[in-house]
Amino acid sequence: MIAEFHGYYSGMAKLRGRWDNEPQPVAWLEQFMATKQRVYLVLDTSRFPTDLSADENGLSEAVFDWLPSNSPVKAPRLFELASWPNWREAVEEVWGSDAMMVLSCSQAKDQLVSHLRKLVRGSGREGEAPHSVRGICWPAVLGSLLDIEATGFANEYFTVVDSVWTEAADEPNAWQWVGKPEVLRSVCQSMGIRLRDMSKASTK
Repeated sequence: MIAEFHGYYSGMAKLRGRWDNEPQPVAWLEQFMATKQRVYLVLDTSRFPTDLSADENGLSEAVFDWLPSNSPVKAPRLFELASWPNWREAVEEVWGSDAMMVLSCSQAKDQLVSHLRKLVRGSGREGEAPHSVRGICWPAVLGSLLDIEATGFANEYFTVVDSVWTEAADEPNAWQWVGKPEVLRSVCQSMGIRLRDMSKASTK
């Protein structure tokens, strides 16, 4: 798999690649999981018809949980792939709707969820419960921010998250990866990703 190295910004490394005759997302993720990384899938369940938001024996959690039960806003769900038997079917169905992102980190799911909730919690008056969410919890929004490099939040986002992989909003067969420079080389080696100019991707 060949990817273009798009340099560093906000301290993070960025890659872009395409699915032409290369392994498709399910095969890519199977290889990624084999690296023993903790891999998490965030799904925006409002963007596709099948109800994947059901709590399958407690396998998923809402990225935010403070809005009232009658809120029209549907919280994205976070799954740990190693614990979710149906993740392959979900990825095949969801890919192409700009409704998923894959996170890797060294933390357990409850720690990752706590981190994401802190980042997306909308502000209320001092002492009041939060009443809104920040858009970065939706894959389409986060993917666009990463794509245009408007990432003022990146330093905080990547304190727990090691990398995020999304569709590229402007190309249906394209993907992008943004992550910590120290994991870039090991990810490329494990995943069989060949960078067009690896010399520019030094992680020293």
